[in-house]
Amino acid sequence: MGGSGRVPGAGGGAGGVGGAGGEAAGASRATATVAREGVGGGATVVAGDEGAAVPAGVGGPPRPVGELLEEDPRAAVELFAECELLRAEAAEAGVVLDDSPESLEALDQLLPRWRSDPELLDHLGNDAGFYLGTVVARTVPGAVWRLGGDGTPVVLLPSGRELAVVEDGLAWAESGAPELSQVYGEVSEG
Repeated sequence: MGGSGRVPGAGGGAGGVGGAGGEAAGASRATATVAREGVGGGATVVAGDEGAAVPAGVGGPPRPVGELLEEDPRAAVELFAECELLRAEAAEAGVVLDDSPESLEALDQLLPRWRSDPELLDHLGNDAGFYLGTVVARTVPGAVWRLGGDGTPVVLLPSGRELAVVEDGLAWAESGAPELSQVYGEVSEG
């Protein structure tokens, strides 16, 4: 899958990391970037827009995703759920992203205007992956966010399988397959 390794995401809701739920103290909408650094180099979370309010525990210099997930799982969930670019694209098309499985079906029906812009495609694909992960973590009992072996956030399913949501989001943005609702349907059935 083609990707720059940059993963925009950020906070917008509750739940999903090790059973953590609810809003992070002082949480507000902001942008985050997760940048993978070389092979096996891990990942770093960077809060976006200078002066933007960010979920508790996310300010300051870039932090490894693993550190953020360990120290402040709610803030990590907030960052992963933001998906500002995807939410803006959906809103422009009249689609409300309410973190429900039905919203994944609505996303699958969007006209893929982003495919002609490689930078937009990459960012939107990452957002789609984070949104898919957010829906799974919030609606599939026992599903939680964690770091995959390559340092990229994944969703650990109750079966023990890791769902590589960023890869799925990038594939969806590039080609429309797999459909986000199809991935959700497969994991929600067990």
